[in-house]
Amino acid sequence: MTSLEKNIIQFNKCYDFKKRNYNIIVHSPDATGKYIFIVDILKNYFHEKNIRAINQVESHPDVFYLSLPLYNKSGKMERVVNNDERLIYEFGLADKFDNFRVGTDIVIDQIRELREFTDLSPRYDHKFVIINNCNYLNHQSSAALLKTLEETNSPCILLLLASELQSIKDTIRSRCHTYQYIYENKDT
Repeated sequence: MTSLEKNIIQFNKCYDFKKRNYNIIVHSPDATGKYIFIVDILKNYFHEKNIRAINQVESHPDVFYLSLPLYNKSGKMERVVNNDERLIYEFGLADKFDNFRVGTDIVIDQIRELREFTDLSPRYDHKFVIINNCNYLNHQSSAALLKTLEETNSPCILLLLASELQSIKDTIRSRCHTYQYIYENKDT
């Protein structure tokens, strides 16, 4: 059994998505598979509910994906980095994608968009928010996220991915469950 399969079993024992809301921080070092794990959790959820899933889970209308912003030359946010781009950026291999500059923080405007998303009812049972990597929340976006963590107007599961649990503000950690993604260390 792979570490991914073990984690899925353990996660499903801990969290029953029949409950209305969850705020869960999933943490492990970068490039250990926690994002793939979250995608598999959502695919399994959609499968169990007989919801037709899209190949890219982030494109599902009940899923909001949030990460570092990409800015054009005039400073307008064009989109957010995907998981592969985020890892390339974090390991210092690139600071631009599609000729757009990677922002250094998740900003308050992105949290406002997240808030608007959670204000709407889901098409199915739950909305899902993936924040990849919440270590990039700046002070203002962290403060804005607190209100969403405390109260959402729709059934919503917030999944906050983190590489360093201790760098997340205590006020956010206190409002979330934590799940340590156990990975196979290939160096040992």
